[in-house]
Amino acid sequence: MRPTWISIDDKKPKPDQTVICYFGDGTVSAGYIDPSYGKHESDGEIWDVWNTCQESNLFGVTHWMLLPEPPEAV
Repeated sequence: MRPTWISIDDKKPKPDQTVICYFGDGTVSAGYIDPSYGKHESDGEIWDVWNTCQESNLFGVTHWMLLPEPPEAV
């Protein structure tokens, strides 16, 4: 089964669950919702704080998908 993008508006991953993140600017990175940072509020919107490989892009995740299964050991 091929992974599909899930909108943050429809469902969020479990906290600390590493997933593939898609940001509104087209950036893709691995990351997870980091509950230790709480929430971020800006312009009346409340965002989950994501810990990602793209440190400059912590709040703008619009979609996510599960990581693929790891390869079988050779």
